[in-house]
Amino acid sequence: MAGGNCRFLKKRQRSVKADNKKKENATNDLTDVEKQFVSAIHEVPEDILGFDPNNSQDRPLLRQLMQRVAFHEAGHFAARLFTDIDLSQLVDISIIPENGTLGRLNSVKLYHEPLLQISPLKLKRMLGRILLLEELSGYGAEVILYQSEGWETIADYCTFNDDYDDERSDFSKAFRIALLIEERYMPVRRILILADRWTLDMLRIPALWSAVETMASTLIKRGKITNVDGELADLVEQYHPYVPKFYQLKKWNPRLCIRPAEEDKCVSQCA
Repeated sequence: MAGGNCRFLKKRQRSVKADNKKKENATNDLTDVEKQFVSAIHEVPEDILGFDPNNSQDRPLLRQLMQRVAFHEAGHFAARLFTDIDLSQLVDISIIPENGTLGRLNSVKLYHEPLLQISPLKLKRMLGRILLLEELSGYGAEVILYQSEGWETIADYCTFNDDYDDERSDFSKAFRIALLIEERYMPVRRILILADRWTLDMLRIPALWSAVETMASTLIKRGKITNVDGELADLVEQYHPYVPKFYQLKKWNPRLCIRPAEEDKCVSQCA
């Protein structure tokens, strides 16, 4: 019996070594960032992920997912460039999975979301619409990236990808913002339809989409960009000369800006 156990253990050890060798060979063709991504995503079940990240035959699916995440986060970054929303508060932007999320754009502190709840109506409407652009811009970038698949709206894309009802999703966050700014003549559904269309309009501005593509490419190569040494701040400064702000564009003024005649009233109500 003891001899049988020894033979079994030796056979098992050879099997484990063979499996480890296969895994080693399967990762030889990965970049360092791809290896980080695979290592961090191992907790996601294969049936949810849709492929085996350690299978060399699934490399195209792995890289497609990384591209999707990179464009999503780059879309959020570009929206902040366009709106100036909490841009100075950026800490890092990453496509390496962590804490249940595939990618993230982190800030020290978000000033505008708490402000939204205590602002007078006109300012609340302006802030809300701007925040909606930021929330939907990640999915918006994915819609444009995969436009050959025929997506026309962000809502349709989110519904197809089962992100519509997830409370943690950007779309659910957008829904909560819409609830805060709805009015009798502007219900939540109409707010979201407009925000959906405006987000895609924003991202299709040539300079802005160029910023999305550049940032996405950088994230795929590096995985994560931080502001530890002011790198993110430097990137923002590099984009400033050619990425317009919404208040500089005639088309966007009536969509987002408070009318000059109403500015003093809003200021006095905030005082």
